Amino acid sequence: MILAELQNQEILAQLPVVDGINPVNAIELAEYLCIDGFVAIPVFDISSAISKEVDPEIVDESGTVLGVLCITGKLSDLEPTSLTKWQYISYLTDIEAHQAGNPTVFKKNYFVVESIFLQKYTEKYMNFSHIWGGFSHTEIQARPSRVHEQLKARQDILIPTRHHEATFRRYLTASNGFDRFLRLYHSLELMFDFAFFKNLQKLNDDLDGLNELSRAYGKNEFDKLKQILNEFCHNREEIAQYFWPISSFQTKAEEVFQDHTREGNPLKDRWQKFINFCALQQTSEADLIQTKFIGTADEYNKLISNIAAYWIYRVRCSIAHNRIGEFVFEDSDEDFILEFMEPMILVVCTQVFTSPKLRILVST
Repeated sequence: MILAELQNQEILAQLPVVDGINPVNAIELAEYLCIDGFVAIPVFDISSAISKEVDPEIVDESGTVLGVLCITGKLSDLEPTSLTKWQYISYLTDIEAHQAGNPTVFKKNYFVVESIFLQKYTEKYMNFSHIWGGFSHTEIQARPSRVHEQLKARQDILIPTRHHEATFRRYLTASNGFDRFLRLYHSLELMFDFAFFKNLQKLNDDLDGLNELSRAYGKNEFDKLKQILNEFCHNREEIAQYFWPISSFQTKAEEVFQDHTREGNPLKDRWQKFINFCALQQTSEADLIQTKFIGTADEYNKLISNIAAYWIYRVRCSIAHNRIGEFVFEDSDEDFILEFMEPMILVVCTQVFTSPKLRILVST
């Protein structure tokens, strides 16, 4: 509520005195509602690492209690008289006038600070609470999402290890597109050693073929990723269709993949021509052979796998490393992940983990 509402006698008549907090004593202090010497500052985000069962005290460097972080999810539908004074201050700040005196579902969490510490907190601590306290007073933008009119069920997915299972569960609970992308990448990363080990087991006692196997999986992570895609992806034309949205993000994609190019870029000198194919949705094997972009079906399969691997790996490095020399994503770039890169890596993962070759490999 706002101060004017708390000064309405009909509303005040509905509000009890709780733990010494009397709504009649409400005033305005530095644009906040202050009641009996306490101010509730909205909290918009709290780390999942903080238990929601206890309201922690916030203390300064000397141990002086500045206030209490009221985590309100557990307070839904409780009578106001059952709240602590800190929670009641949050309640009075959170409710609408017509809810006065009734149980409510809180819209926000709050840090309730003693008014004598309000200026100290807002000037010295508030802007960094997400670092030292795991909660934020900054209103976060709603995360973008995609509309799915239809979801295709698959019954043939094979999860080869418990580590893969755990990674896919983390993918499901990730809070944003960048984290979801990394979880899917981790599922492919786990395949590097798994596939190498299972292929190694197939060698004869004289280890004939070890050198070839070692070369196939390469010395670095990018080579290993290419090998996984080349070995287990079984529908390159489907993957190529997931390249098409790049035309909606051409400037950003060029920054990520070309301006910050690295060794192994399969489109280093043919970027614009391939992007034009994507814009026209002409990325089939027949399309690229007809335009002489490639010559054979084998070249097509290798090209599509290598493009997907390169784009996936470059985005992975940009998200995971966040350092000079890499493209650094901003929160505003999440649409690039959501609409383009996440669907692409998801179809790659789906092909890898439904691959007949993987099923044969696991059974050996």
